[in-house]
Amino acid sequence: MRALLFEAFMFLALPVSLVFPHLGVLIYYWISYMAPQQLLWVAAGVPWGKLVVATILIAIPFVKTKQKFPLTFVTVSLIAFFLWCTLTTTDAIYRNICWGLWTDFAKVIAMCLLTIVLMGTRERLQALIWVIVISLGFYTVKGGIFVLLTAGSYHVLGPANSPFTETNGFARAALMLVPLMYFLSLHSARRYVRVGLRVAIALTLLALMGTGSRGGFIGLAAALLVFFAYSRHKARLMISGIVLLVLLIAIIPQQRLEDWTGRMSTIDHFEEVTTAQDRFKAWHYAMDMAAAHPVLGGGFGSFAGNTGIVANPDVALDAHSNYFQVLGDQGYIGLVLYLLLGLAVLLSQRRTYRLTRSRPDLYWARDLAVLLQVDAIGYFVGGLTVNHPYIELYYSLIALTVLSAAMVKRALAEPPMALATALSGPAMATPSEFRP
Repeated sequence: MRALLFEAFMFLALPVSLVFPHLGVLIYYWISYMAPQQLLWVAAGVPWGKLVVATILIAIPFVKTKQKFPLTFVTVSLIAFFLWCTLTTTDAIYRNICWGLWTDFAKVIAMCLLTIVLMGTRERLQALIWVIVISLGFYTVKGGIFVLLTAGSYHVLGPANSPFTETNGFARAALMLVPLMYFLSLHSARRYVRVGLRVAIALTLLALMGTGSRGGFIGLAAALLVFFAYSRHKARLMISGIVLLVLLIAIIPQQRLEDWTGRMSTIDHFEEVTTAQDRFKAWHYAMDMAAAHPVLGGGFGSFAGNTGIVANPDVALDAHSNYFQVLGDQGYIGLVLYLLLGLAVLLSQRRTYRLTRSRPDLYWARDLAVLLQVDAIGYFVGGLTVNHPYIELYYSLIALTVLSAAMVKRALAEPPMALATALSGPAMATPSEFRP
């Protein structure tokens, strides 16, 4: 019955996306992140996400409310990286798989660009954040509850057949979700919503710790340092951290706690750990691939010879790093473009933070810029040992960065009368969560 309801909803969603493509964007990300079809007995092989994307592309020429596409350092870097990935695919080594991987990445980039064009108001942007939080939060909150019910006796895994299935992927999703949850808790009018989101944050952090992912832990540590540096409430943050740590020690069995701390301690002597040796082998594989193909790299799927798709599964190794994955796939030029995109994202977030410093009507954008920067730092640092360079959640955050920057630019160009009207609103009395 639930499967029939889902399919009926999706058949209705397609014409809705034709008329209101911004709603199609929300539907797409719900399907992409929550993957409800994986939870139900639905007809296999129906590419709902791609159908929604196709519907939006058909509708967008007729949309009158779309904003002009902003040509910024971020968007130019994003398009340049994608075009380079397309060029490298034409000369990829494993041609039987490269175009399928390119198609998946092209869909991610297309939705990122469509999101920038169609979600250009604060209400739509906040709705998009809600969709991401609810879709992934369904799994992270459930994971946190699982940690509590089992006293942390088992590793937490993500939804099947998704980029977040294994522990490192799920830790990455949880880490990137927490800042978005916190933003919504800061700018939600109802108290019970704010309280519910704070509880969801605690459970999501528990789920992250329950994965036992060292990459997730490193990314979380980096993200917390950035958050701490910006926060106006450092004492409160330290107390919350101590409470969470005490809660973890209290509920997790001694054996599981020793296992987890043992895994974290291997960071200090990684050269002695088997998994670290596997990483070194994978990184050498990437460097050898780039040396053999210095300009175009091996193309999408270049690690196929190292992961068992083509070669012997007994010696399968993953890239174990965003940067070495891109190096092997896209060559040195592709790696430079990927790093340039990351730098552009951080600079845009920092610029939005500075521009809104003296604008109380834009404190929401200021808070979002800080939290997106926390997100980006967690992603970049965690990416040193975990490979998700093409993961859709990162490119969704890029879209949010571009959208908030464009809204701030428009607001700063408004005449003084418009600013006075904006400042007179009751919601504008709320100060920014972060230091001046």
